[in-house]
Amino acid sequence: MKLWALLFLPMTTSYALAQSEDIPQAVIAECNAKANASNFPTCLKEGAIAFQLLGDMITSDYYGPAAEPVVNACSARNDSYADTWTCFLEAARSAAETRDLIGIEDIADPCVAGISDQQMAARIGTEFMALRSERFPYETYYSSGSDYYPFQGCKDEGDQQSSLTSSIATIHTVSQETGSAISPIACSTYSEIQNLVQNLSERELRYIWTSLQENEGADAATIAQITGLSTASAQFILNANEDQAMMTGALLGAFLRKTHPSILENFLADSAQATESPAEQMGSDMAVAMFYMVLETAEEQYVSACKVR
Repeated sequence: MKLWALLFLPMTTSYALAQSEDIPQAVIAECNAKANASNFPTCLKEGAIAFQLLGDMITSDYYGPAAEPVVNACSARNDSYADTWTCFLEAARSAAETRDLIGIEDIADPCVAGISDQQMAARIGTEFMALRSERFPYETYYSSGSDYYPFQGCKDEGDQQSSLTSSIATIHTVSQETGSAISPIACSTYSEIQNLVQNLSERELRYIWTSLQENEGADAATIAQITGLSTASAQFILNANEDQAMMTGALLGAFLRKTHPSILENFLADSAQATESPAEQMGSDMAVAMFYMVLETAEEQYVSACKVR
């Protein structure tokens, strides 16, 4: 093979790979409006990767709805998909470090808490680098990042957020008590609920929920028959005080989030109030972020108190 062919082959291979990937129309439009002839390819490649990752972040495989207010805030402060992605990535890394230092229960900002999972922060950084290498193997750098505007956090507004903050504090306080709240029977009940959620199909779980609604006020034996829980666990649920009921509900949500996220997403969609303004939408986004924070806090306390592996 001639020397010119050896030199040209990497460039043509890179072009073919880029061309074979679907560059989103939103990215093309952004680059047409903002890029010049010299940086147009870079704008397209960086934008395509950022567009894909930003979309991934709000799915249940990553942060879910908790990521939405952060993505929205980063998008409002930055004028490109690439810079928006850098903003989100650095926000997630900062949130994870904050959580490592003080724990999730002491993070006042619901948006920061909602994206503070340490393992997830490491995962998205690794996947970002892998995606770059996979889609554009001959791209040696990612130019976005130096001029991006960082995430500044969300202010806690309204009764809804304050209520959820109280829920987090309650769950944390309950878990620190001397066993009266997370007792052996509580741990056993939570374990049974976790096994049910993991082992039953979405259709079976929805049927159980419908049956419980139809048998409101049922005794422990009936609840056990409907759900498959032991009578002792059903009795614990019936006798639960407000704090225990909150913990049980939060753990149910946490278990559903892992195994049947669509059920939880449908619940949130059905419960959400219509929003008419950007401010109201941001308030709703923060409420969702804090809701997921409640679930995460409850699961952490369950794993710790009940010695779950």
